[in-house]
Amino acid sequence: MFRNRNGNPVRRNYYSEVWAKAVQQAGLPKGTRFHDLRHTYASMLIRAGESVTVVSNRLRHASPVETLETYSHMWPDSDERTVTVLNAAHDDFVTERVTTVSPVTDLRR
Repeated sequence: MFRNRNGNPVRRNYYSEVWAKAVQQAGLPKGTRFHDLRHTYASMLIRAGESVTVVSNRLRHASPVETLETYSHMWPDSDERTVTVLNAAHDDFVTERVTTVSPVTDLRR
């Protein structure tokens, strides 16, 4: 049991009242829940490029599966990353090939 400054038991709705005041003072939309901070934290970790395992550990999920079930839509699409990586590798290869081949070399070989 938790007690307030006067030694009396803390009322059930005490933290809800404190949270509602904090939401109002921060200029957040009415109805913003304390649990929304958790989702914001997860979103920030994902956007920063953290792995599923790191996010799962930070949120104390039972496993990364739980994290993926909730947040998989937030990770960047790996197809887009794959295309970007392949395009960059291709560009590097072409640039290197063009600068190292002499003008008289038969490029059809």
